[in-house]
Amino acid sequence: MNPNFGAAFREHGGAESKDQKRKIKKPGLEDVVEEAHCRGISVAHIIDNQGLNSFSLRVIGICFVVVLLEGYDVSVLAFALPSLSKAWSIDNAAALGPVLSASIIGMMIGSALFGQLGDRFGRRKLIIGACSMFALFTGLVLFATSLDQLFVLRLLAGVGLGGAAPNAIALTSEFAPARQRAMLVTVMYSGIGLGGALPGVVSSLFMATYGWHSLFWIGGVLPLIVAVACSIWLPESPAYLVARSRNDEALRTLRMLAHEPLRSVSAAQLIGQEAGPAGVSLSQLFRGGLTSSTLLLWTAIIGNFMTYFFLLNWTPALLSTTNLPPVVASLGQTVFQIGGVVGGIVLGRSLDIRGSAVMAFFMLLSIPPTVAIGFADRASAAVLLAAEFAAGFCILGTAYGFAAIAAMIYPTFIRSSGAGWAFGAGRLGAILSTVAAGELAAHGVGLSELFFLAAAPLLVSGIACFALARRQSGSPSLISKPMIGADVPLSTRNPSA
Repeated sequence: MNPNFGAAFREHGGAESKDQKRKIKKPGLEDVVEEAHCRGISVAHIIDNQGLNSFSLRVIGICFVVVLLEGYDVSVLAFALPSLSKAWSIDNAAALGPVLSASIIGMMIGSALFGQLGDRFGRRKLIIGACSMFALFTGLVLFATSLDQLFVLRLLAGVGLGGAAPNAIALTSEFAPARQRAMLVTVMYSGIGLGGALPGVVSSLFMATYGWHSLFWIGGVLPLIVAVACSIWLPESPAYLVARSRNDEALRTLRMLAHEPLRSVSAAQLIGQEAGPAGVSLSQLFRGGLTSSTLLLWTAIIGNFMTYFFLLNWTPALLSTTNLPPVVASLGQTVFQIGGVVGGIVLGRSLDIRGSAVMAFFMLLSIPPTVAIGFADRASAAVLLAAEFAAGFCILGTAYGFAAIAAMIYPTFIRSSGAGWAFGAGRLGAILSTVAAGELAAHGVGLSELFFLAAAPLLVSGIACFALARRQSGSPSLISKPMIGADVPLSTRNPSA
């Protein structure tokens, strides 16, 4: 067994018994600083011993707003399509499939590209660039006059959308104390679900008066405002800066986090994870024992995203063919997203305590409500909304949990790349399910059959989550240990390992 496993386990939120917590007195930041004068101080120890304060919460809050706007933009076209289709006289459902998948293709490219760039040039710069990019191309949709133009604009907006998330995940994880890391990353990323619910609210308030254009006005202006706010208030990750030998900048940021205890610490005393190679490549996600974890994580996310994006993009349009009032279809999407936010919060705390095996449980629980949505034409509005909330709770909650798992699997120098490639792989599944759903609907496949097929990838995702948990723990126990591949402060490492 790895002699440093205990340190890695505690570093990333491993569960400790109540008796252990009573016996162990955790050193304060002042104690860690005093020790630093002898052998240096780990950035991870500073973050962990300082805990949450207004500065770290500001960073996490900004990242939350960034992914909230991403969620809005991902969902906005699904709400605009019914009105836009009438305005452009589009009556072929299959013609809409490529347009709906355009932003997902862009997100797949952006996740991988911006993730790697974030590990090379910094998380902050890439978050600002991603926000600016999806703001620009979302705003330009206002001037589109054809499906071809709409496809190109949504593709380019998707590149920016995909680029924001992996860098926000990395930045949040590197400002979050270890004992709360999974919860904070999951809650931050659940902002995408809250954002996904907003187009339903906006459409109910403004579409009757201003048409589908109102949705894209908001989607273009707000991200630009947030990009400016990020350039003023969002700091770079100290862990990233130290890994790149930019200790002076890291110390300035850390003193904003904990000024008084760090007054006597010099930049030269800061230590962190060993710097990785100068260039970041995909192959690094398959080295150092990461191959199995990477493949299992990708499989789990692909299965989850196949169902997630089917429900996101096609549920409003498919339910509009039933006898349900149109407002119920829009409200159902909002309830679906809210369920995801609640599920993300619950799952995030469970990940900190019990590890990733709870995600397998969530995936299996999501199958019945997904199938139930397909019987909307035979159920009451209350039953449909309950099924959508339950599906969102499990499916989206787990999708947000993948952000925390990716942040804990990969070390600092490939953390954005790891998250970016994982979510990029997931979007490949999303593209396949979105296009396939359009073709199946065009060929007359029934509502219940479509949702039954959409639930199948959830089983695959659940099995992959369970296998990932077994790999961590070495047993099929539902109490799984956190990842070993993530950062371990140098001062905790066994020099003989």
